[in-house]
Amino acid sequence: LLCAEEDEDEKLQIAIAVNVVMRRRYTALFLLRRRMRDHRIRSRRRNEHRNRLELGALLEGITPAGFISRYRLSIDAFYKLLSLTQGYLEVNTEMAVRSSGHPISPGITLAIGLRYLAGSRFVDNADIHGVSSESVYKCAEKVIDVINKTLTIPPIEDRLEELEAGFAAKSSGQVIRGCIGAIDGLHVKIAQPSLQRDGVTNGARYYVSRKGSYAWNVQAICDADRRFSFIDIRYPGSTGDHLAFLGSEKFQDFDSGSIPYPFFIVGDAAYALKSWMLTPFKGSKAEWFRRNMDGDAMDSFNFYLSQLRINVECMFGIFVRRWGILWQPLECSREKQPKLIMACALLHNFCIDHNGDQNCDLRGAEVNSDSHTIQMQLRSCPAMDREGRPVQFLTNDPTRPVESEDGLSRREAVMQDIKAAGYVRPV
Repeated sequence: LLCAEEDEDEKLQIAIAVNVVMRRRYTALFLLRRRMRDHRIRSRRRNEHRNRLELGALLEGITPAGFISRYRLSIDAFYKLLSLTQGYLEVNTEMAVRSSGHPISPGITLAIGLRYLAGSRFVDNADIHGVSSESVYKCAEKVIDVINKTLTIPPIEDRLEELEAGFAAKSSGQVIRGCIGAIDGLHVKIAQPSLQRDGVTNGARYYVSRKGSYAWNVQAICDADRRFSFIDIRYPGSTGDHLAFLGSEKFQDFDSGSIPYPFFIVGDAAYALKSWMLTPFKGSKAEWFRRNMDGDAMDSFNFYLSQLRINVECMFGIFVRRWGILWQPLECSREKQPKLIMACALLHNFCIDHNGDQNCDLRGAEVNSDSHTIQMQLRSCPAMDREGRPVQFLTNDPTRPVESEDGLSRREAVMQDIKAAGYVRPV
């Protein structure tokens, strides 16, 4: 009997202890729910007093040039882009009212995204448009995804004659015919990749020693109007230009004959000479004469080829200048960086197509008050290498790709055409 009574007392004590624990849990859960409810109410009240702008109010008191300097698009181009993206930028009004008190309109969402890409800091962007810093990040991410979804780059192969006509007009006396694009590489700086955030086990692959920074090697082909005709963002900064382009699908297409004769693209000496890609002669004029080569003709070929090739370098300069977010290392995660760069490239083309004569000089743009940005704004000319290329942004592959026999004969034929036309390098 004593054992039975002890068992009953032990069971009763256990039941009492369980009951106390459950009461404490329910009490804690109740308090947590009430705290979350109070937080939502306070947040909604703060948002009710937030001076959230509408698109019409944003445009009041701002000049067309001022709008471009802040958002990189003219007002007409902005509305054109808004008409293309509005369906993707609309939000559930009822859910937005519950969470923040007011929905963010598609026009303001697009403005926030453009301002972010132009280089504005989160806190400035939030104050200007009357939203929270967290909303700025969400809007910017949404705009980047929508731009990549709605804007496209037409394939090079579908407009060969149009592209060739543009480059022919850029060549003195149209002495070089057949060019449909100029290719080069751009280093876009990024924050040091990490295993925890980016899943990168060997971050040194992204480090470019001569730049002193981590970067992506962005391969791009431009047209004569300095739009992107092709862009590939998949290789780290330590990869040379030749290898980065060699690993792209576009190289495989070109090498399998997607560019018919007489069309070709032009690149610098970092790329392999092909029948569909012309590159300059390597070496100096004095060296060519010592080897009993036609140094004058080779020098003239390099000069007139550079008239076409320089367009991609100019495009990179305009591209980086336009999108201030590229002035500093990208801080977002590695998987989001190519999407951001691609969105900037697509918007770059959109600006050229729709800004018209309002593609204003961005040197005076008030985008970021950060000291590094101000230093870049005031610098009159970037550092150049011996070939006249901006060292800070352009890559320079030290490898020597193999020159094909077809490429050698094609380059020789173009050189002889220049010589026969009587064109020489200006003194």
